[in-house]
Amino acid sequence: GALLLSAGGIIKLDGRISVRGGDGGAAHNPTGRSDIATNGHGGAGSGGRVAMYAQAITHGPTSVVDYSGGSSAAGCSVSGVRNCSGAMGSYYYEEKLSHDLYVDHTTGAEGTDSSLYLREHESTKSRSGVPKRTPFVQNGPEFVFASSKPGRATFYVQLCGGAAHNEAEVDKDGWGTTFELRDAAWTTNTTSKDSGNRVVIGVHVGKTFSHGANYYSMPGDTTYDKKLVTFHPHVKQDVWYKVDIKINWSTMQYNIALDDVLLVRDQSFFFGSDTATSVQRVGLATYHAAAVRYDEIYVGVDASMGFVCPNILTSGVSMNRPQQTGWKASDIGGYSTMHKMQRHESHLSRRAIYNYDNGGITPFDGDGHAKFTNDVKFRFSTGDRRNTNGILSAGALVRVTQDGVSNDIKDRAASKDGPFGGNAWESGSGNGVKADRYYWFGEHTNVESARDGFDTSEDMQGGIGACSTDDFVTWKNEGIMLHYTNITDMVNGTKGPFVIERPKVIYNNETKKYVMWMTLDDTSKSLGMAGVAVSSYIDGPYDFIRSFYPDGNETHDQTVYQSANGTAYLARTYYSTVDYILPAPVMQPLWESVKNPDGTNNYGLSYHRAVYEPEYDDYHDIYLQRWRTEDKPWEVKCVNKLDGTERVVPFGTTNFDGEVCHDPTEYKIVNGQGQQGEDLLGVQTRFLDPNNANNSWWMPSSVPSVKAQPWSKNYRDGTCGIRKLDNDMHSLDPDLDTREIGGRETCSNIVDNAVHPTPPDKLIGVDTIVEQRRAKFVAISKLTEDYLDTSGILKSFEGEMEDEQDLISLMAMGSDGKNFGWDSGWDLASTYKPQKFTEFTMADDWDTRFHQYEVNYNDRAFYSLACRLDGSCPVDFKSQVTY
Repeated sequence: GALLLSAGGIIKLDGRISVRGGDGGAAHNPTGRSDIATNGHGGAGSGGRVAMYAQAITHGPTSVVDYSGGSSAAGCSVSGVRNCSGAMGSYYYEEKLSHDLYVDHTTGAEGTDSSLYLREHESTKSRSGVPKRTPFVQNGPEFVFASSKPGRATFYVQLCGGAAHNEAEVDKDGWGTTFELRDAAWTTNTTSKDSGNRVVIGVHVGKTFSHGANYYSMPGDTTYDKKLVTFHPHVKQDVWYKVDIKINWSTMQYNIALDDVLLVRDQSFFFGSDTATSVQRVGLATYHAAAVRYDEIYVGVDASMGFVCPNILTSGVSMNRPQQTGWKASDIGGYSTMHKMQRHESHLSRRAIYNYDNGGITPFDGDGHAKFTNDVKFRFSTGDRRNTNGILSAGALVRVTQDGVSNDIKDRAASKDGPFGGNAWESGSGNGVKADRYYWFGEHTNVESARDGFDTSEDMQGGIGACSTDDFVTWKNEGIMLHYTNITDMVNGTKGPFVIERPKVIYNNETKKYVMWMTLDDTSKSLGMAGVAVSSYIDGPYDFIRSFYPDGNETHDQTVYQSANGTAYLARTYYSTVDYILPAPVMQPLWESVKNPDGTNNYGLSYHRAVYEPEYDDYHDIYLQRWRTEDKPWEVKCVNKLDGTERVVPFGTTNFDGEVCHDPTEYKIVNGQGQQGEDLLGVQTRFLDPNNANNSWWMPSSVPSVKAQPWSKNYRDGTCGIRKLDNDMHSLDPDLDTREIGGRETCSNIVDNAVHPTPPDKLIGVDTIVEQRRAKFVAISKLTEDYLDTSGILKSFEGEMEDEQDLISLMAMGSDGKNFGWDSGWDLASTYKPQKFTEFTMADDWDTRFHQYEVNYNDRAFYSLACRLDGSCPVDFKSQVTY
C-alpha cells in the first residue's frame, strides 16, 4: 500500500507509520510433493510507499517509518536457492527548510509550556558516500508580512544543551542562530547582493551575543562573522534569554537589551543609499546543526514610551528623567511685609510748632510692626526648589531579599557570569555571594515625538517605571508598573492629564502586598494629591487604588517608610501660616481744652467741664441785680404824661432838680440799669448756660474710639440734671434769697472733660491678627494597617531640607526614620496650626467704653434703661482711661 502525508506548514512524527509488506503464508499440511518448490508455503509481500510533503518535517525520538517487506513462512526461503521475504518499499519526503521545526509543548519562556523548536539537519554525502552536515545560506523559516517600519522587535531564545549538540559543531565559527529583520525578498546571486536587499538588523546567538545591520548574511562566512559585533561574551545552553530591539526610524538607530538590560545603544543602520527603508520579513536562521527554541516573537509598535534605566558611566549616573518639581511659589507665600505706619492727628499735632518741619520730629521713623513674616529659607521663582530632572535617589530603592521574591524573578536576574542567565541571587562581582536585589521606581514622561513604529497616543503619555539591580552597575528594565492613563482624580473628578512624582514602594507583611505611594498632580500643579497603588509582586503590575488628600492637606513632597516592627509612616512637607492674635488696640483719649467757635480756648468752660465749679452752675447768682435790672444794658426813658413822647436819658444825666425825669410832667421807665464798663451792659451772670450754642458746639474728638455728645446733653443726662436750669424758681421768686444752691457734680455728667493723662493704647479690642508667620513643616502620619490611608495619628514639626532636597533623599540615611526620631506619636492630631494668643483679652465694652451715647443722645444717661438695667451708664473719659 501507500501512505501520503502533506501539510502546508510542518509535519512532526512522534509515533509509528507502517507500510510493511505482509508475511508469507505457511502450508497447513505439506504433502511433500516434489512438484511444489516451496513445499507449499507462500512468499511475503513487498513494503509499500510513504511520501511526506511539508515546509519542515521532523522525526521525533520515538518515531518509526516502516516500509520494509514482509517475512516469509518458515521453510520457504532456502539459502542460495530461494528468498521468500518481501522486498523493501520506499520512503520519500520533501521539505523546503530541511529543519526540525515544531511547537515544543515541553517548555517555554517565562514559565510557559510551549515554544518554537528549530534544528537544522541538512546533510549531503561525500564522494565516498559518507553523510556529512552541510551549511546552507539562510537556513531556517521566514515569516513574511506587509512592508512596515516596526519600532520594536522582541523574542526569547534558548540554545538547547546536552545531547542536542555536537561539541565539534559548537566550536565552529557561526554556530548558533540568528534573528533577522529583513527587507524585500532576495536570492543568493551576485546581483541581489549588490541590490541593497540586506538584513536590516540582525542578532546572532551562538558562542556570544552579537549584532549587525545592513548586511547580506551567509552563516559561517568569515565576512558575515566580521560584520557582527559582540555585545555580550557568554551564552549558556538551556537558558532562556530575552532580546529586545528598539528601532528609531527617524534617526536610523537601534538599541538592544538583553534580559531587559540595555547593552547596545544608539547603533546606526544607515548606510547611505543602501539603507533599508522598511521591514517585510522575519527570519530565524541556524547553522552547524544548532538546536534552538524561540518564543514570544513580537514585531510591531513600540509601546514602552521610551523608558530606560540608569546608565552607569565612569563620570556618574546618566538618566533621562522628567523634571521634578516641588511646591509652587504661590504655595510658599509672599515676602515679609510690615504694617503701614499710621499718624494720628490731634490738637497737639495741629499746634503751630508742629506745622513747620514737624516740630523737628521725623515722622514715620524706623520700621513699622511686622504684618507678615515669611520664614521659608529656600525659595526660587519656581517655588521651593528649582525644577530639575529627577535623579537616582537611594531613598527610592526597595530592597528585596533572595527569600522574598518568586523563582521567575530569580531566573531572570544578574549572575556571576555577567548579568545574564545564571543564579538570580549571585552578585555581579562573580564571587558567588548571594546578593539582595534592589528595585528602583521612578516617574516617566513620554516626550518622544510622533514617528514610525512608536506609540504616542493619548494612553501612552507616561507612567511609573521600575528598574532592578544587585550591584548598582547593571540595571534591568522591569517596565512600566502603572500607566498614567489608569490614574483618576477621586476627589475633584478632574479629567487630567495627570502626572506622578516620587513613587515609593514598601511591602506589607500582613496583606502580602507591595504598596506604592506617589504624589499625583495635573500639569498645572494645582491638585497636589497623594495616590496609592498595590501589587502582589514587586515587579508589578500595580493596580491604582485611590487618590486623596492625606490628612486633608495638599502634598507635593512626600515619601513613606517603615519601622522595624512593620509600622508604616507617611512623611510629607507642607506650608502653614500661623496667626498671632492680639486684641485690637483702643486709643485712649487725649485731654484738650474746650474751644470757642473761633478756635480760642474757653478757659471758664474748660475749668467748669473739667473740675465743676458750683458758682458757674447757679442760674440765680445775680437775682438781686435782675430784680433791679442791673443785669441789662442801661436804658432809662422819660415819658411825657400829656402827649406820651419819650426821651432816653443817658447814663449819669440829671435835671436841675437832680432827677432823671421832670416832675410832675414826666414819668420814668427803667428797662435796664447796667452800669459796668464803658458799654454799660450791666452785671453779667457767671452761669454757663448749656443751651447756649457757643457752650455746646465743641465736643472731644481726639481719638477714633471717642463718641461724644454735646455738653448740653451731658449736663442734663443725670437724675438731677434733668431738672430745669432755674431749679423751678422764678427769677422774681421772693424765696431766692433763702434758697439752697446745691450742685450737680454727683448726679450728672456735667464734668465730661475732666483733665486726665493719656496712657498707651489699651489692647482690649476685638481679637485681631496682628502678624502672620509662614513656614515649612514636616508631618509624620501613621498609616493604617493596610498602608492605604493615613490613620489620623500624626506629629508635625517645623523644618526644611537644605540644597533643594526632597524627603525621599532622607530615607537613604535612615530608612526607618530612627536617625531623625521621626514617628507619629500616638495622638490624633492635625497639621492645622492653631492661632497664638497672649494674656491680653478683649474687653466686653471695648467698642463702647468711650461712647457717651450709642444711638440717640442720652441713651446712656443715669435715668436711661440702659444704665439702670444693663449698666451702660454715662461716660466721663477720665474714669474710663485705664493703665
